[in-house]
Amino acid sequence: MGEEKKAPSRRDYLKTVGAGIVGLAVGAAIGYGAAPKAAPGAVTTVTKTETKTVTAPGAPAEGRKVSIYTYFEAYEQEGYIPLLVDMTGLDISIWAESTGTVMARLISEKASPVADIVWGLSDWALETLKEENVITKPDTPLANYDKIDPKLTDPEGVWVGLGYWTAPMGVFHKDRAKTKGLTMPKSYWDLTDPKWKGEIIMPNPKTSGTATMFLTGIMILFGEDKGWEFFDKLVPNCAQITPSGSAPGKLAQAGECVLGLTFDYQTVKSKEAGYPVEIWVPEE
Repeated sequence: MGEEKKAPSRRDYLKTVGAGIVGLAVGAAIGYGAAPKAAPGAVTTVTKTETKTVTAPGAPAEGRKVSIYTYFEAYEQEGYIPLLVDMTGLDISIWAESTGTVMARLISEKASPVADIVWGLSDWALETLKEENVITKPDTPLANYDKIDPKLTDPEGVWVGLGYWTAPMGVFHKDRAKTKGLTMPKSYWDLTDPKWKGEIIMPNPKTSGTATMFLTGIMILFGEDKGWEFFDKLVPNCAQITPSGSAPGKLAQAGECVLGLTFDYQTVKSKEAGYPVEIWVPEE
């Protein structure tokens, strides 16, 4: 009889995640050869704008399609993609999904890569992809790499960070809270009170980078034992656990729950859109 396999412990699971830096990585298929195959699924193609302000030296010929896999949703892409198109003259094909889904697809396509660039994943996700040799260091050094804050770069030059996230914060629906007799919570631990049962939505760490950062942050903040105690009490109060990190905020803004745990940008987006919500920031 073979040796019995043990399920990974919670501590082992935590070894696979890290602090949350939003990163950009160069895909294993990067290069200026044949255009990548068309990727199935939700693909948006952004073509070159009429006025090209800057042409990157050595850029490939116009009409070359570059495939980008990303976590970023459409509104998060707006500030980057038109600029990239103008600077390079490239046509950009984008496939956007949750972190876990993007990682799974990249790993499954490792032998025949489709993506040229992996964009917007957290550093722990990029480190995992690097270890799997899915993303690699570009053949040509990145311009101005030495001017980037070292905290936002991979020592081996495989990926470059874009910035930091704060997660999770929350979208608090004021009208629904009144009907449910709930007030704005002060701390994370307030969410473990049974009175919140069915009124919280959070993302799933198995598929969402936002949720993985949430889990990791709680473990750092409270320690592993108290951290797991927190989640053991929080999860029963959740009406849903979503694959996407932005979904809880969107569901909360629509009044599907009182509090949707999400990342900072989504909370601001929900409030600025005019929904009857407030941004929840725990006292911790």
